[in-house]
Amino acid sequence: MNERRLYILVLLVGMSLSLSAQHVVDRSSSRRPDWFGQVVENHLVTSAVGRTIDEAQRKCLDAVKVQMLESVAQNIEYSTETVVQQLTHNQDVQSDISFRQRSKTGVANLPYLSGVSLAKAKGSYWECVRDGQSGALSYVYSLLYPYPESEYQLLKSEFDKLDAAMTEIVRREEARLSDVGSIDTLEAAIANLEMAENYFFDRHRKDKARDVIKKYENVFGLLNVESKRIDRCKFRCWITWNGNVMECSSLPKCKSDAATKIRCAVDGGSYVITFSDEDCIGDDDNRIDVTFRFKTKTLKHVLHF
Repeated sequence: MNERRLYILVLLVGMSLSLSAQHVVDRSSSRRPDWFGQVVENHLVTSAVGRTIDEAQRKCLDAVKVQMLESVAQNIEYSTETVVQQLTHNQDVQSDISFRQRSKTGVANLPYLSGVSLAKAKGSYWECVRDGQSGALSYVYSLLYPYPESEYQLLKSEFDKLDAAMTEIVRREEARLSDVGSIDTLEAAIANLEMAENYFFDRHRKDKARDVIKKYENVFGLLNVESKRIDRCKFRCWITWNGNVMECSSLPKCKSDAATKIRCAVDGGSYVITFSDEDCIGDDDNRIDVTFRFKTKTLKHVLHF
């Protein structure tokens, strides 16, 4: 944690020196607080720039979340870019600071970080500064946020448990793919994997989850519907994958221009479809169109009678 806080200190000191060369139009207090641009034990000190005070404030809170996440996670991919351009005009040094932080961390997916709020901050300070070249106004918002060792240990424990659980989801679903015996299991697995993919903040595991999701989605493209006429007005049909019957709890949609009183019921791993042919004409194309609609695939099958 000390190395990360030292990084924050370097960043904030650079920002502080650069901002001192800009013209401060307004500020929240007559002087900067003692913690500004410093490392404070058991606290996080963050600053952010925005076009409005609300934008700068929001970015500052996001920076707190990112720093908390950095302290407990090991496989973060994010980039921080600080650009300082110094221009000399009429012997006045002016600085244009652009601080951009792009996070690939999925911070919002960590429930214990959702409680980060301004109400919990121990201190705040903002300045409204005018750019010497363009005259544009911007706001710099800074926060002193408590982060004691006890909270770090709690977040670390919760993070490790959640992280391990998400990793296990991908391992488990990939291992049991070849043994899946129902459409419901396929769809549930995809939902679990999508949850894990959305959670992962490192590219390696996110890509792994996406790869397993594609394997499950590909199964839907390999599904077949087979049928057998078991009586004059009764068919049995079922879904197969690799020659094995795939059970499904949802009913297909059955439509016909010839048959009436169509009924469909689940019977074990198959469906029994009954109908009336009393209004059918023998020479017509008498058929029932059976349609299964799943999240990633629509299966169609025709029953001729």
